[in-house]
Amino acid sequence: MSKHGRIKLITGTTHPELAKRVAKELGVRLVKTDIGFFDDGELFARVNGNVRESDLFFIGSLHAHHGANSILETGLLLDCISNSAERITGMFTWIGYAKQDRAKPREALSFRVLAKIINTYGFDQIVFFDLHNLTSAGMFDVRNFHIYFMRLLIEEFNRRKLTNVVIGSPDEGSTKRARTIALLTNQSEICIVSKAHDPETKEVDFSKSLMSSNSKGISGKNIWIWDDMIQSGRTIMAAVRIIKQAGANKITVAAVHPDFTPGALELIADSPVDEVIVVDTIPHTNQAEWPSKITVIDPAPFIADCIKLIHTGGRLSPLFLQY
Repeated sequence: MSKHGRIKLITGTTHPELAKRVAKELGVRLVKTDIGFFDDGELFARVNGNVRESDLFFIGSLHAHHGANSILETGLLLDCISNSAERITGMFTWIGYAKQDRAKPREALSFRVLAKIINTYGFDQIVFFDLHNLTSAGMFDVRNFHIYFMRLLIEEFNRRKLTNVVIGSPDEGSTKRARTIALLTNQSEICIVSKAHDPETKEVDFSKSLMSSNSKGISGKNIWIWDDMIQSGRTIMAAVRIIKQAGANKITVAAVHPDFTPGALELIADSPVDEVIVVDTIPHTNQAEWPSKITVIDPAPFIADCIKLIHTGGRLSPLFLQY
C-alpha cells in the first residue's frame, strides 16, 4: 500500500466491461455505484462503496455514444467522492471532441470547453491514451500523462514475426507516424498514399492517386497501414484500395480507437482489407455483429500495469512513445 492508501477502482456506465477486466487484473473489486435517471429524465449518481483514504482510479471513455451524459455522469460521480479519497486519478481510454481542437471564427473550441469542465471535477491527475492531437493535453490545468495504446498494436505486430512487410501511411499527414513505427518494428520499407481528389465531386480519383515507396514498389508485399483512429473509414479504406491496385498481397490496418460512425463497418466489410486491428477503447453495443476481419485487442492488462506504476510511484516514461 502506498502513501495514498489502497488501490480502488470506480467507473460509470461509459465502459464498465473494460473496468471490470482491469479490476480482475488488479485483484480488486469495483466500487459499487448506483446510476440512473429520474422520471423527468435527469441523471443521478450515487457511490455506495467506501473510498475513504484510498488511491482511487476512475476508468471511463467519454464518448458521444452517451451524449452529454458521459461528461455529466463523470462529474456527478466525482462529486460524490472528491472529499473522501486520498488521491483521484482519471484514466480515460477515449476523450471526445479531440478532433475539434481547431475552430473557425465564432465557432466553439469544443475540446477546450470540455477540458475546462473536466478541470473542475477534482482529479489530482489524469491519464490520456492516444490523443488525436498531443497539444490538446495542454488545455488541462490538472497534471496529466499521455500514454500510447499504439504500443499494443506494435507488440501484436512483433508477436506475429512477419516477413516481406511494408509499413504504410494512409495519407501524407501520417508520414511521421509511419516512419517512427518502421523504426520501432525494425522494418526498412514504408509507403505513403497520396490521394488525388476530383475537383468537382471531391471524391478520390484512383486513376491519379500516387504511392511512394522504394524503387521496387510494393507488388507482392504485405502492407500494414497505421493510424490513431478509424471513424467513417473512408480515408483509410481508400488507401487500402489504392494499395491493393498497386499489387499488394495482404493488407492489414492497425488503428487504436474504433470510433466507427454509421457506414464504417459496411465499408470495412466490403473493402479488400484482410484484417483491421483495433484496441477496445470505445464500447459498442453491436460489437458481436462486426465483420470477422476486425480483431479487438484488450487493453485491460496494460491499464492495470499503468495503475500499478502510478500507485507505487514508478516511472511511467517507459510507457511513453514519441511519433
